[in-house]
Amino acid sequence: GSTVVNAGTLRLAAASNALAGNLQIQTNATVTLGTSEQIADTAAITNAGGTLSMGSFNETVASVTMSGGILQGAGTLTAASYSLTAGTVDVNLGSGSLNKTTADVATIAAGRTVSVTNATISAGTMVVNGTLAGPTTVTNAGTIAGTGSVSTLNINNGGTLSPGNSPGTITATNGATWSQGGAYNWEIFSLVDNPGTSWDLLDVTAGTLDLTGITTSGGFAINLITLQADATTPGALTGFNPLSSYNNWLIAQAPTITGFVASRFLLNSAGFVGATGTFGIEQRAVSGGQGLFLTYSTAVPEPGTWIGGALLLGVAALVAHRRRRTAKV
Repeated sequence: GSTVVNAGTLRLAAASNALAGNLQIQTNATVTLGTSEQIADTAAITNAGGTLSMGSFNETVASVTMSGGILQGAGTLTAASYSLTAGTVDVNLGSGSLNKTTADVATIAAGRTVSVTNATISAGTMVVNGTLAGPTTVTNAGTIAGTGSVSTLNINNGGTLSPGNSPGTITATNGATWSQGGAYNWEIFSLVDNPGTSWDLLDVTAGTLDLTGITTSGGFAINLITLQADATTPGALTGFNPLSSYNNWLIAQAPTITGFVASRFLLNSAGFVGATGTFGIEQRAVSGGQGLFLTYSTAVPEPGTWIGGALLLGVAALVAHRRRRTAKV
């Protein structure tokens, strides 16, 4: 039958202590697994705020549901379905799948790995400060954030890319795609030319950043957000001059970029404090590949306007000079 651990620690030392039924771990309770499989493959694990610790072995179960708590250890936990609703993920999930469907924030801690065949973030925010070692799709109302890495990263319709824990870098180690209806929350707090630190960056270290899924004008939104010097609080960007031009804001890089069409990006500057000029986006060569750059420029009069203005000033000066001479006579 099912096992419910309400408090204290349940330590399973060997396979002879196997749990045949479902396992429920309540707040402040701990279940520690030993050195071999000890939970039935058909069992469902529910963690409501406790801790499940594993040794360095493979454990297969039917499903894992977390509404709080921690999964930790050196083992591989394989599940046909995985639902993360809260808490910190601290475990390798093997060849299972992860589907983030609730509107909260979940975190993969720095130095920790969650390994799944496929991961889908369709609600709330997944903060990846460690490694999500599998293809990851962000869609519907989901957001991926943090300073960690994923395998292939797909930003689909309704999905949002938001690197860092404020400005930072998300790394995709096996390509990335941006598709129609997706978005990128791009934050900047410093004008120092340091992509991934002064402002957000997607770093695709292998493969392609594929933009062919953006099919219409303004089909992918880039939300431009300035932060104060504390790198956290929305507000004015230190040193930003709305009458100057900027062209060095590298926001994404990859060995290759395909399908870039500038008009297919919607550059939403509502969150960029003090901007009065025009934003643009360009694809350029960078060391080791290609990059996407945001630019900012002010409205500059046409050359004819400058020439006409100069002539008018000259005529006005000549008239004033003659009037002075006439007055003296």
